[in-house]
Amino acid sequence: MRAPAETPDEAPGTAALARNSWAFTLHPQDQSLAPGYEVEFTSVFETTDTATWIGYWERSTDGGGTWISETRPALWHSGSTQTLRLGAAIAEMDGFLYRARVMNEIYTPHEDRVSEPARLTVLPASAQFIEQPQDVVVREGDTAELTAAYTVSPIGRGGRTTEISRDGGRTWQEVAWGAWTSTAEQQASGLYFTPRWSQQFWSSDDGLLMRFAITFDGQHLAYSDAAEVTVEMVPPVVTEAPADVTVMEGESASFSAAYGGTDAPTSVQWQFSTDGGRTFDDVPDGIGPNGAGSIPLVIDSVHEEMDGWQYRVRFTNEAGSVFSEVATLRVGIWWPETSLEAPLGVRVDLSVSDMPRSRDGALHLTAPPGTRINGWRIHHVSGITESLQFTISPDGRTMTTRDPETDDFPWGGGLRLATFTLQVDPDVAPGTVLDGGEFRVVQGGVLRARGAVTVTVPGTAPRVTEHPTDAAVFLGEPVPLRVAAEGTEPFTVDWQWRTGPDGAWQPWDGGTDADQPHWAVEVTLDDLAHDGRQYRAVVRNAWGSDASEPATVSVRQVRRAQLSITPQAVLVDALPGAR
Repeated sequence: MRAPAETPDEAPGTAALARNSWAFTLHPQDQSLAPGYEVEFTSVFETTDTATWIGYWERSTDGGGTWISETRPALWHSGSTQTLRLGAAIAEMDGFLYRARVMNEIYTPHEDRVSEPARLTVLPASAQFIEQPQDVVVREGDTAELTAAYTVSPIGRGGRTTEISRDGGRTWQEVAWGAWTSTAEQQASGLYFTPRWSQQFWSSDDGLLMRFAITFDGQHLAYSDAAEVTVEMVPPVVTEAPADVTVMEGESASFSAAYGGTDAPTSVQWQFSTDGGRTFDDVPDGIGPNGAGSIPLVIDSVHEEMDGWQYRVRFTNEAGSVFSEVATLRVGIWWPETSLEAPLGVRVDLSVSDMPRSRDGALHLTAPPGTRINGWRIHHVSGITESLQFTISPDGRTMTTRDPETDDFPWGGGLRLATFTLQVDPDVAPGTVLDGGEFRVVQGGVLRARGAVTVTVPGTAPRVTEHPTDAAVFLGEPVPLRVAAEGTEPFTVDWQWRTGPDGAWQPWDGGTDADQPHWAVEVTLDDLAHDGRQYRAVVRNAWGSDASEPATVSVRQVRRAQLSITPQAVLVDALPGAR
């Protein structure tokens, strides 16, 4: 049996129920919303009997001409709210119709009911600026803020970007820098947003045009008016002052500095003072590889007279100039290198004086590795050095001056003279050159003078311990000659020859090699005129030389021997050893 239909005078969206009737008491309602909002339709179906009801949602894309299922059929209970959730609306869904359908499977024939259709209207996104950004004037290096106000539909769904133009508005480009903040306010006209965009500006930004853009799904909905940025140039600010530099005479010195606060074209000019900073002159352009108008300032080779000179740099742009703090150049002097010879077990004296090139400060001595300081003495000059003492470290490797009365570290004045005793460690091999020692005068942490100290442990001269021996050979037969020696290496071995006991010694080309000493050689004589030649070896090192005893070589002619063989037959009873 068919359930009664809704009566014509029922209110839209609801239906009154008679006994054993079934109908929709709440129909889905039309919706109008912007893209991105969630789409949701609801309906309520009620019945007076206990039949089994199957329901589902349908969709029409052609204005109700045809319908297709939007959801799967499911059991719907009387009076329950059925909700269709479609997710975020998109423009392609505009004009779609949605309705609910229920069926019963008890009555014959089967009957069903459909709700009234609901239309979905997807509104286009839109935006409008109601307050425009204003031109700004900002000092270079300061931060300025651009603000505006806009409304957008769908509310809160639009994006915003900042665009700039550096060609008077002919072209625009989006920028990622800057800091964004935004607020939303409810006014009588509706909800509107106030973006605030702040950025630090420099002289290169002067005349820059800026505007806001409101976007949705990658499309630009609206642009604000352009605001012009005027940047007032400021003088540079020194951000890094040159530091004091200490170098030794003859070395190069380098001063560095840096400025900030502006990106306007800024010139650099280094200046120097030779009178303690009372007056300054520009450094000549030809100084160093970089000149006087760049950073760093490099002075190729300093000399002693430049000790105490002061340097500073001036940064200048159209807004003004600024000077850095001064930096002082300290030039240390080289004392002559001191080279000593100290045999093992023998103490040697090392004298140092601050004359004729004096530097005040504390005198430090570092002994060459392999030696130790084990004593000192002062040479008094007019009583000036009476209280001067030296402190030797426990390991004897270092020493420094000290005044026990003032606990100061005096040296200098042009009247200082002291002698120190060095002793070579017992495990140092003879012939070793011990370098790496030095004198240093330090004042207030600044190196004022420096001198190298080298100790050579002498070796022993060679002494030949094995001499070449006389030999008698035939023509063309090689003669081995050998020599051995003791002493301090490295050695060189030079072989020599002469025609006889009264001849002059001459170098033998085959027996000298600068890279490898030839302790054993071979001589081959192929002429009877060489009979009676003598050979010797001269062994040398850095501490002397020694010559071997000469060896005389006798040469004999080889006589040809004639051998004739005559066969002879012999009869025997048996071979030897036969049984």
